[in-house]
Amino acid sequence: MAIALFAGFFFARKWLAVFVPLCGIVIADLFFLGAYQLEVMCAVYVASLLPVVMGYLIKQRRARELSRMFLPLTVSSIFSALLFFAMTNLAFWVFTGIYGLSFGGFINCMIAAIPFLKWTLASNLAYGAAFFGSYWLWHHFLGMSKSYSERNCVTSTYSVTK
Repeated sequence: MAIALFAGFFFARKWLAVFVPLCGIVIADLFFLGAYQLEVMCAVYVASLLPVVMGYLIKQRRARELSRMFLPLTVSSIFSALLFFAMTNLAFWVFTGIYGLSFGGFINCMIAAIPFLKWTLASNLAYGAAFFGSYWLWHHFLGMSKSYSERNCVTSTYSVTK
């Protein structure tokens, strides 16, 4: 999800911001995880792509204030992990039938998923720090005055002069 948060922030073209993390999810499903229940897969894909929207909103509000992005990025990383946890485990509880469709089954499902939440939070924070930290270093110390988003405008019309 850290890549989705960064993609929403980094790419000017919204379709590309969705396409990059979506490719990662599809590749992981094809080569590592395999197929699983369709309803749960849909919940995983939607929950994994919601951070793109958060990254886009951060870019809209703080694109020129890189030093002030720490708090919004940290909150977005934590919130996206919690949202992913809630959405995917709710779908797992409702659609798999492994846990009973009762309050007790819901609680058991959520408790069983807590170890996954720990690693999701840790990876979101670590990879988010790596992606955005690299971007910050690139932007400030290598003399890049414009971000990728600023250089690559959304429109596809360019004027060519000779």
